[in-house]
Amino acid sequence: MRVDSKRSALRLGDEIHIRSRHLGVWFTLTSRITEYEPARYFVDEQVTGPFASMRHEHFFLARRGHTQMVDIMSVEFRGGRLGAAILDIPGKLYLRRVLCVRNAYIKKRAEAVRETRDP
Repeated sequence: MRVDSKRSALRLGDEIHIRSRHLGVWFTLTSRITEYEPARYFVDEQVTGPFASMRHEHFFLARRGHTQMVDIMSVEFRGGRLGAAILDIPGKLYLRRVLCVRNAYIKKRAEAVRETRDP
């Protein structure tokens, strides 16, 4: 995964690039941060990639001294209903994998920012 940003924290307009293999086929997904409110939420949307469209919302909630991230992902598969029917299970497996990789990356970046701010 690659993020086009010179800053340690993600910001509005940054692009996220993911290249991964699923069922032997390589996929590349590029999304851009289109909404951003520091420490509360951000939204990234597909610029290029395997889906007709993708919108991924990340909400950060304070929970007993920790932060919980809640994801809401909306995806439309290419090919309309037929594409959705064919890609339903493989598409969901791919999305689960992408989410795990992205969430680990977001956690790493957020913790790095927190460590630079803590005395």
